[in-house]
Amino acid sequence: MLFYVITTLLIMNVGMSLGILEIFEDIEDFQGVYALKILMFMITVALFVMISIFFKFHINLILTNNTTLENLDKKRLNNTTTNTALNVFLFF
Repeated sequence: MLFYVITTLLIMNVGMSLGILEIFEDIEDFQGVYALKILMFMITVALFVMISIFFKFHINLILTNNTTLENLDKKRLNNTTTNTALNVFLFF
């Protein structure tokens, strides 16, 4: 499912980029509709980047045979301090 979302966003970005290039060629006739098109293009690019990072994280989980909770537990155990008083203070 996530793969299809990334593919759809990529196709949208490629299609919209052609229209964005045309807007910048006719910069003298700039209108509000063009600003909306540029804003929508930037939103789809941001969504594509965020979902791609999310997809990469889950591919990494699959390749290492981990769940999300196991991954978080490993990070938490690696970041614990050896000072018992500080650990008790942070816990409560």
